[in-house]
Amino acid sequence: MQSHDNMPPDNRRQITDEELKKIKDSLRGLRYGAVQITVQDGVIVQIDRTEKWRIRRSEDNRQVR
Repeated sequence: MQSHDNMPPDNRRQITDEELKKIKDSLRGLRYGAVQITVQDGVIVQIDRTEKWRIRRSEDNRQVR
């Protein structure tokens, strides 16, 4: 696997406007969760959004035992 750590900053691939828009869209409206960006050889290849929802039970719905 090639390392890009020693490359000067001006030779690194810049994020495109389309990629940035997709990341922003993934974050929009997300209250609880994560956005994971997968990069291979300096290129974004996948964006995953995981959203968590908590279901709260009201006092009236609890059964007394």
